[in-house]
Amino acid sequence: MPKRLSIAVPTPMSVYAATQAFGSELRVHLIHYYASHPGRQIDAVRALGVERAVVSLNTRALIETGVLTVDEDKVYSIDQDRLDELLDALRRFGEPEKPNEPPRHG
Repeated sequence: MPKRLSIAVPTPMSVYAATQAFGSELRVHLIHYYASHPGRQIDAVRALGVERAVVSLNTRALIETGVLTVDEDKVYSIDQDRLDELLDALRRFGEPEKPNEPPRHG
């Protein structure tokens, strides 16, 4: 994963993982591609028209977030539960805090 920026308030880990998974156009396209077409990395390279090294780097990042999984045959697919978890975490983090609620940090 890229070097993490130091922010004065803590970011929940699930929100940080969501920013890593959804923070680039290519990663979002890879999620979309593998959700519809579980398969090999070379298939994503051909379908998206992006260099293999770039797809490989971004595929590894998605694996680190848990959104993408790979089996022993090198078939990549989306972990729908993890994808939903990160989307929900980002959605909740974007909601305003209620006046009597403690801040959502950490």
